Amino acid sequence: MTSMIENYGTIPLKGSKISESKRMHLNGESKEQMAHALAIKAAGGVSLNKADGDDTSKDQVWEQDASQSADRKDMYVLVTTVIWLGIKIPLMAIPMLLANFLPVLVARLYIACLPPGTQRVKRSVYFYSVFCLAFALSIPAIMLILLNLVLDFAVYYLFSSIYCTLSCRWSNLLAGWEKIEPYRNGPSIFLHAPDFFIAVMGQCARQGFMDSMYMVSVMWMLMPWLKYYICCNPWIYDLDHRLCQQISTSMADLGPPAKVADMARTIISKAVQSDERTHRINSWSFVPHYPSPPPDRRWALGLQSGGAAYPGKFTLIVHTTHADSRAEGCDEQFVLSNSCEQPIYRVMLWYSNPFHFLTGWVEASVSTGQPSQPQKAQGGEHPMWLVSGRTPMISGRDAFTGSGMIDAFFDYWLPVFVHEMRRTTWEQDLREKGEKEWVQKAKDYADSMYEEVNSKDGISSPCGIIGREKYDGKDTLSIYDEFKKRSKLSHEVKDWVSHFSATECGRGIAKMQQKDDACASQ
Repeated sequence: MTSMIENYGTIPLKGSKISESKRMHLNGESKEQMAHALAIKAAGGVSLNKADGDDTSKDQVWEQDASQSADRKDMYVLVTTVIWLGIKIPLMAIPMLLANFLPVLVARLYIACLPPGTQRVKRSVYFYSVFCLAFALSIPAIMLILLNLVLDFAVYYLFSSIYCTLSCRWSNLLAGWEKIEPYRNGPSIFLHAPDFFIAVMGQCARQGFMDSMYMVSVMWMLMPWLKYYICCNPWIYDLDHRLCQQISTSMADLGPPAKVADMARTIISKAVQSDERTHRINSWSFVPHYPSPPPDRRWALGLQSGGAAYPGKFTLIVHTTHADSRAEGCDEQFVLSNSCEQPIYRVMLWYSNPFHFLTGWVEASVSTGQPSQPQKAQGGEHPMWLVSGRTPMISGRDAFTGSGMIDAFFDYWLPVFVHEMRRTTWEQDLREKGEKEWVQKAKDYADSMYEEVNSKDGISSPCGIIGREKYDGKDTLSIYDEFKKRSKLSHEVKDWVSHFSATECGRGIAKMQQKDDACASQ
């Protein structure tokens, strides 16, 4: 562990010739953000309070507020939310969908020319030409997005200030702002719009045009309200920093940590997947896509799509720093988790990003599981240091949003991701060995190793039931397979569009698309 901290946990690295300001620019960081992370690390790694210790392999102890005051806060927020969204959504839904139709269609047509296996969408002259077209077509959507933000902020301040004034919470408000401060001033989304265009392409390749257009439209309309008014509202809630850690079951059978990390990048960052893997991924209720950054920086905007069925489907914007990337001689990756074996991504949920409902610092890594979960060594870990309130609606595991809900959700989803990691790794290994029926053999092996966890606060231990056949069709992956069967028509349409890349015309366009990057990104 000492060597890992030396390699990834110091800022700057020993012998680094890059200035602090340059490093932060390349990594997408801010001084306040990094000072906060370093302070947590110095206090042990769990929180700013040294009494919380240094065990990041389990959830931080978190006392939920079960008082009548907490119930009143949740009820006030819920009732006012129903009132406001009940007015806004009927008025904005159709215009927002129509406004996003053409720009998302451009993204879908662009990625349709790139063949399966394409790792990265290059930012060629052709790319920027098409991006300018998509941006021009996005102007009506941009106007609606800005209008939505202005209206949300106006109603946010109205409802929030009423509650704060009536309950005399002014000192609590100031304390809450202090908790949020490290997560302000993240890199601009608007100034990195080409990143977003590329991320939407990857989402379209995975989930098709209609789903992507719908999910992007829902994001613009709902996420700012969910983030600022419900999940991170210092006017109404007492905010604090909370560590939620999720570690999957072990993937030691897939090879060394570096190989496991590379396979995770293949599934999450590759621009275009094979048709069959696309079908599997499309059935998930959480699909992360973090495109590789451009050559001149180590981070890029990414997307997380959520929700298994309409109308509860949406996508989220994140800022992702890639541990394997190198730009201008910089490859420094500060790791906050003490149980990290091999870093993969840092996913920042900036408060200044209205289009993700959570606020905080997130990592995705291969884990040691130490000290509290050694049986999960070489599992995938997903620690989240989030700004959260303590009431049931935003910190409970059975809530519809918030820190507790997301902690429980990853316990639900990670076994499916591990299954895909195992299946894809074995497909690749068996194919290279020249094995016959390598697709079925890889699936059978992944099925035989499938295991879920007992989801709870603290430590979610492996359930001990290994093998999908022992779940009687009630495992998460079987639920997703049912969604896949219902989406047969959409898969056929998606395959038909993506096969344009195999035509002579598609190959010709792809050559123009994938020429060298034209210039430094914004």
